[in-house]
Amino acid sequence: RLAERGVEVRVVNARFAKPLDCELIVASAAGRPVVMTAEDHTHVGGFGEAVLACLAAAGALPARFVQAALPDAFLEHGTRDEILESVGLHPEGLVERFLAAATGSGANLDDGADVGRIHTSTESGVR
Repeated sequence: RLAERGVEVRVVNARFAKPLDCELIVASAAGRPVVMTAEDHTHVGGFGEAVLACLAAAGALPARFVQAALPDAFLEHGTRDEILESVGLHPEGLVERFLAAATGSGANLDDGADVGRIHTSTESGVR
């Protein structure tokens, strides 16, 4: 869907969160203005946080880091697809979240929920 909009991305399929291949992550993020992780469980202690820590430890923080994950909150019951769509983790939601980060128009994408956190790197670290 991003390619249809003329956006070229690199996708790294991290089938397993442990052990984390920091070397691959740093190499994959090199020169990319936006790095985004997507996971189907809570962001607290999740894959996105591990990737962010890996990049920070290597001094390789991108200009923008998007962590798309489930909120750390109770969710309404539903099918997996219904739940993912309700929190923006469906394909269209992920595309919009990435485009917002890439264009700088999505400083707060979560609309009050605890999902879709975007971190922007600064000289002193991540905020």
